[in-house]
Amino acid sequence: MNYIELMNIKEECKKKKVCLFGAGVYGTTWAYDILKAAEINIDFYYDNYRQTGEEIRDGVKIISENSLYRLRDFVFVFVAMSYRHQRLIREQLYKNGIYNIVEMDDLFLQTFIIDLLQKKDRKLIKQFKCITDNREYINRQFRYYIGYYPDLQNPKTFNEKIQWLKLYDRNPLYTKLVDKYEVREYIKNRVGDKYLIPILGIWNSVQEIDFSTLPNQFVLKCTHDSGSVIICKDKSKFDIESAKKKLRQAMKINIFYYGREWAYKKVKPRIIAEKYMVEESGDDLKDYKIYAFDGVPKVIQVDFGRFKGKHKHNFYTTNWEYRDVQVLCPSDPSIKISQPEKLQEMLWLSSQLSKGIPQVRTDFYYVGGQVYFGELIFYSNNGVAKFEQKEFAEEMGNYIHLRKYTK
Repeated sequence: MNYIELMNIKEECKKKKVCLFGAGVYGTTWAYDILKAAEINIDFYYDNYRQTGEEIRDGVKIISENSLYRLRDFVFVFVAMSYRHQRLIREQLYKNGIYNIVEMDDLFLQTFIIDLLQKKDRKLIKQFKCITDNREYINRQFRYYIGYYPDLQNPKTFNEKIQWLKLYDRNPLYTKLVDKYEVREYIKNRVGDKYLIPILGIWNSVQEIDFSTLPNQFVLKCTHDSGSVIICKDKSKFDIESAKKKLRQAMKINIFYYGREWAYKKVKPRIIAEKYMVEESGDDLKDYKIYAFDGVPKVIQVDFGRFKGKHKHNFYTTNWEYRDVQVLCPSDPSIKISQPEKLQEMLWLSSQLSKGIPQVRTDFYYVGGQVYFGELIFYSNNGVAKFEQKEFAEEMGNYIHLRKYTK
């Protein structure tokens, strides 16, 4: 949706009640801000998981389910949720006689910002500063997740410094390093191609993929984001149409606009297929995520159970000592993860790949006695993962030595 289309809806909204469906990060930050900046009055929120009467923002409260459904043609509903939830919510509303719906997902945000900037209208850009100004946007998103505005003048914690790097570290090399295809050349030149997972194909669009040429097991992912991973363990049971639908949507999205992770802004969207890798035990692969700071590995995070609905991660020192800390999702000291035989090789790789970079997470897999490169992450968890221990957040922040960068 562009600016003109929203203004047209604004006139319709004057004749109806306006509901913001979704009291999560979208609904309480950018979606709310856009509607307010457009001078569209929000009468109430609705959320399937929040209590009736709960105040969400600026005095706007949650309405009851029955009260919303009774309005039918007299309400305009803005559904502020990610794409994967939109269909179910739309069906829920249709079922109850509500058809005046606008989907405010990632594509809405991206399209709206691009349209505003292309107009080059200073007044409009200022009016929607909440989304057109990167610092303003980052501040609001950070507050939602962490509970306070980041100190970008004197950042101390890991998350605060990640936000600072988003705004001011403009090393053009990063665009290549976050591209899941282009980074392979960097890995080859730095440490050798033996660490690369074999690639089965690369395509510019979903239509180009010939699934008949792929083996029984494979992994599909987009080159320009960090979440569009599709795993095929048995092609005879693989839902090709569902995979195509997910990939088509992912190919439209530039994730820069959601998190303002600068390195992703100009990555060319493509699709790659990689060899499916599995541990000898048959378990899903563990991710060995090593946080490195200008060539110095400091902390290891091991993710496990991701594809079994029990995602957890444990933290270790570089000497493989368990650290009783928690970030974003649960840790589990009862799960004894053995030190990989080639830990020192992983640490060496991390060091080589992170030299000259203030901080980067270097991800690896360990399969059949061989270390494989996963990806380089410059803004771990978008810099908004909740640290349960404040001391750990500051320790991780102390490892990042900010230099003088220009915008």
